[in-house]
Amino acid sequence: MKNRLIALLLLVFLLIPFTAASAEAQTALSINPSATTLQAGQSATLALRITDAQDLYAYDITLRYDPALVEITAIDNGSFLQGGFTAAQILDKTAGTAQLAFTTIPPFMAQSGSGELATFKVKAKSNGSARISIENIQLLKKDATAIEAASTTGTVTVTGGAATEAPRPASNPGGAAEEGQPLQLLNPAAPASMQEPGASMTQPTSAPAGQDQPSAEPAVRSTVVPSAPLPEEDPQDDGGLPPLVWMIPLGLALLAIGYFGGNFLRARTRK
Repeated sequence: MKNRLIALLLLVFLLIPFTAASAEAQTALSINPSATTLQAGQSATLALRITDAQDLYAYDITLRYDPALVEITAIDNGSFLQGGFTAAQILDKTAGTAQLAFTTIPPFMAQSGSGELATFKVKAKSNGSARISIENIQLLKKDATAIEAASTTGTVTVTGGAATEAPRPASNPGGAAEEGQPLQLLNPAAPASMQEPGASMTQPTSAPAGQDQPSAEPAVRSTVVPSAPLPEEDPQDDGGLPPLVWMIPLGLALLAIGYFGGNFLRARTRK
């Protein structure tokens, strides 16, 4: 009988660690409420709930969603952990993620149990069902020991919003005429350098009463390219030398003749 009692006590002591480990493995994170329905443009505050936490001291989590359907506009620490500070609070509306990190500081203690770990505000954008998943989960004890946790996904259903459509291409691109519509022509009243393709032609004024309306003839778009101006001819360019060129040596020759002729006459007079 005594031996049986000792064996039973040993079995109980062996089962205690497995029971504690099983209790820690039950820690779970979930979106509360798990399913929400919103009209397009409406907002609601949801909670990130933790269940069966064991000595939780700090955490770092990321929520992921479809940015085409919903948008998380705010995320804050909940009521489960108090007496600390927010280490990270990042909203990426393009990638569709919201990250929150929080740690307790002394003299506040680690917490165990269940409660609201964080709260976040979600805004509905377009019709559809958006999943909100919990990723990159890091739950830590005071000694930095990791706490394993499972997670479940929440859903936000958006109704009542107009379905988004792809933008339609601009009609009549580049001034091209559509079927059943007249061709748009250049405005003949504007200078050629200021005319743009697609500029409509001004409508002619109506003729006075009693006169026949002139028949409309199709206008033709034309481009006039001015020819390059011809170089002007120089009236003095007759193939010979310019007048100034031959007048200078002629004048010099006359001066030389006058000078030497005068000396010759004076010399003969003296004789």
